[in-house]
Amino acid sequence: MVTVFRTYGLPESIRSDNGTPFASTGLGGLTKLSVWWIKLGIRHERIEPGSPQHMHRTLKKEACERPATTFWGQNSKFKKFVKEFNEQRPHQALENKTPSEVYVPSMKEYRAHNMEHGFPKFGLDFVFVDRHGNGEFNGKKLTFSPALADEFVDVYSNGKRKWAFAFGPILLGTLDEKTNKFTRGKSKKSVNHVSL
Repeated sequence: MVTVFRTYGLPESIRSDNGTPFASTGLGGLTKLSVWWIKLGIRHERIEPGSPQHMHRTLKKEACERPATTFWGQNSKFKKFVKEFNEQRPHQALENKTPSEVYVPSMKEYRAHNMEHGFPKFGLDFVFVDRHGNGEFNGKKLTFSPALADEFVDVYSNGKRKWAFAFGPILLGTLDEKTNKFTRGKSKKSVNHVSL
């Protein structure tokens, strides 16, 4: 993926299904891959569960239902599909244009330093997540996710002893210090919509 990012730049978003390695059942649905994308400033969009993307259905029908007998033959079928899908077949979602007609190279350049701990922190405070996926806040031990090992999690307050924990735009959960209860956030909810 690094080679693709270096060649074409960073996309604004990447859409995926809800399976491994894109999503998990952990806090925020995060995986090491989605954490990396967030650190690079890429928005991760997940399709609704149980609704495969049209492209996957078409690929399966055209290139996999009757597989080639050799690896090279199957590879040729995939290449033919990609060329037709991107350069010849109009897409209704693109106003009946082909992807190659609307493609614009990204202006966001990939830089390896984007991945370092210089990730911007927007909360009032932050928690460092250890290599096991745990952190501590105001004396309370919290379990986040191994996907967040060695990362910083932002902490936001509403001033009423309720705290929201987020990684980039992803709400991980909230802590009510009065009840000492940690509530998981919805995996697709962004901190722009946090209400405490």
